[in-house]
Amino acid sequence: MWENETEQQAMQPQSYLYPPKPAAVSSPPRSAPEERSAAHRASPPRGRSGGTNYILIAQMAVCLAMLAFVLLVRQTDPELYRQMGQQYQAALEQGVDLSGQQELVKFTEDAVAKIRDAAQQAVEEAAPAGGGVNHSSAAGAPAGYSLGAYTLSQAPALPLEQFWVSSAYGHRTHPITGEEDFHGGLDLAAAEGTPVACVLNGVVLQTGTSDSYGNYVRVLHSGDFVSTYNHLSAYEVKPGQRLQKGQKLGEVGSTGMSTGPHLHLEFLLHGVRVDPAVALGVETP
Repeated sequence: MWENETEQQAMQPQSYLYPPKPAAVSSPPRSAPEERSAAHRASPPRGRSGGTNYILIAQMAVCLAMLAFVLLVRQTDPELYRQMGQQYQAALEQGVDLSGQQELVKFTEDAVAKIRDAAQQAVEEAAPAGGGVNHSSAAGAPAGYSLGAYTLSQAPALPLEQFWVSSAYGHRTHPITGEEDFHGGLDLAAAEGTPVACVLNGVVLQTGTSDSYGNYVRVLHSGDFVSTYNHLSAYEVKPGQRLQKGQKLGEVGSTGMSTGPHLHLEFLLHGVRVDPAVALGVETP
């Protein structure tokens, strides 16, 4: 993970440009000892600032949110993590002046915005054309995809009760573009509105909509395993929500780049896409 060394700026001591001066002609009457003592107790100490530093708290909250997001991406998508690192490094090389708290807050906000935009762009570029990726090699799998065997610690549930496989994982001719590509998931055709279930216990990582995937839900499971559910007509979960195996998370749809109602299911192990049919025990054409 990248390390960002931030310079802590020293607060300038408060200065008084116009201190009170004694009268030139006559001195003020001397106060009684009791009055002087009370006045001394009432005056606040100089050089101290009371109250809560809300700017510092806001900075810490933003930094913690950035850290959590980066760790999440690092665990689920190494390629996206690498691209985010490049965007972050570019932001640091712009020579932002960190001479004050306002500049630091602005830099933090700009960095978050750039990382967010880079992440969204990388997600779109990583899965163009409905879950496929173009490649030049006729054999093997492109980077970030695997044709190897794998096992899960527990048997997953089927995401749909009834379906038929309309497109298997692996090399294919794309049904929309007509180009040869590598299909990064398993397409399960079913009637629109069919309930979609979570394959294992987990926590919702992300929900949203993209041009390629349409409405999607991504769930993190134990063992650095992630399942994604795409082209949904609707979803009924939110990030951070815990799901049980077999629990409904959405419904089959045809949103995004799709030729008809189906569920595009993806499995990722340690950030690498694998064939969902292997774990589900589903026969493919």
